[in-house]
Amino acid sequence: MAFSSAHASLLCLPTELQLSVARTQVPILAASGSDLYRHMPLTDSSNPRFVHLPAELLLLIVSFLCHANEKSKSSKYHILPLSVVCRRTRHFCFTPLFSRLSIKHSDRLRLMQEKCTEDPQFSRLIKELDLRYVDCPEEYRGTYHYGPDILPALLPALLSLERLHLPSEQLSFKLLATFNSHPTLLVVETSDPYLNALRGMASETTESMSKIQVVSATLDLVFGFDDPAFHSLMSRSPRLVHLELRDEINITSGPGTVVIPGLETLGIQVCTSIILRMTLRAAKLTIWFPHSAFSRRCKN
Repeated sequence: MAFSSAHASLLCLPTELQLSVARTQVPILAASGSDLYRHMPLTDSSNPRFVHLPAELLLLIVSFLCHANEKSKSSKYHILPLSVVCRRTRHFCFTPLFSRLSIKHSDRLRLMQEKCTEDPQFSRLIKELDLRYVDCPEEYRGTYHYGPDILPALLPALLSLERLHLPSEQLSFKLLATFNSHPTLLVVETSDPYLNALRGMASETTESMSKIQVVSATLDLVFGFDDPAFHSLMSRSPRLVHLELRDEINITSGPGTVVIPGLETLGIQVCTSIILRMTLRAAKLTIWFPHSAFSRRCKN
């Protein structure tokens, strides 16, 4: 069977690799109607030469499929057809298929916990876990959180986990010990705009927060640089990627001797009437965060 342009499009391979693979017979799995994938059999099923390609070439094919579509939300669907061709191709697809997982329901999260506990080989594939959009019916009553209930048993079973995405409402002081004791976990990314969840944990435990990374936080007149609670929180070393300042007091006073770990960008939202004064104090801003990239946004 000739290797058509449709095959090349499916595999997203460069020309020289297409020519190499074109001499093989490739099983095609295509989406059609209500069937997610439809198997197109080999012309000569007794000689599936594609699956006998060298391991290096199969790895290269999987790599191109992953990187060519890594920004797509459905990027895994580009290698899923290849993973069901046979056991050999499935072996090469397992790592990219399961290295990053997003769970959308608490029932699936429990099933995953059982699977990872029973199958350490599978659990080692998972390096990044996204739990930001978990639908948990039990939480509608307001008395249950899946984070403290499921994660203390699940996380130790994820033997290669490096990054966890978790809503701030699922954070608890009991989970901090689980995070800190995990041997491979590097970052627990969360969204905590006014640092309420982190402040609550800081009041209940002395555990370090160095693995917590807050995507964006805001300081205002209620909670700012001069608040002792902010100083206490920063002493636990949580990382703030983006910091938003919304009043002149925080802008002019600065953080003083407080170190803000992980800060990359600084957003300033102020009235245009004080822009001139801000400009005069720009040198002071660079003293605060000499290694940060600054973003100034002004309100009219």
